[in-house]
Amino acid sequence: MIRIGYHKAWGVVMLACAAINVALYAMFGNWIQLGLGVMLAVFGVLYLTRPFLVVGDGVIQAKNLMGITLRRFPYDKLADLEVAPGALVITSAKGGRQRLKVSRWLISKSDMQKLADAVDTARSAN
Repeated sequence: MIRIGYHKAWGVVMLACAAINVALYAMFGNWIQLGLGVMLAVFGVLYLTRPFLVVGDGVIQAKNLMGITLRRFPYDKLADLEVAPGALVITSAKGGRQRLKVSRWLISKSDMQKLADAVDTARSAN
């Protein structure tokens, strides 16, 4: 199973904004700043820990930030996948192709590279 996470920079930015909001709450006592700080901290942690896509067992699962699977994309074998810039292409045995657009700003480049390496390894094994 290969997990493709969110870009780590977004989580770090949200945690930094959370810290700023908590500091503003400490200085001025505005409860809205504290609520916003807590919310941003939660989202920052989720961006750092949750997967965006999970590839494994013949299906690609697209998940939301809470971890709920939103869509499933079946494939036959790992060699049927192709990692393209900004997309993940699934080729079916019938010759059809399905292109899943993924924002390069949103996902982890290193995780996509791990998937590309796994696909290359699967293709070379055939």
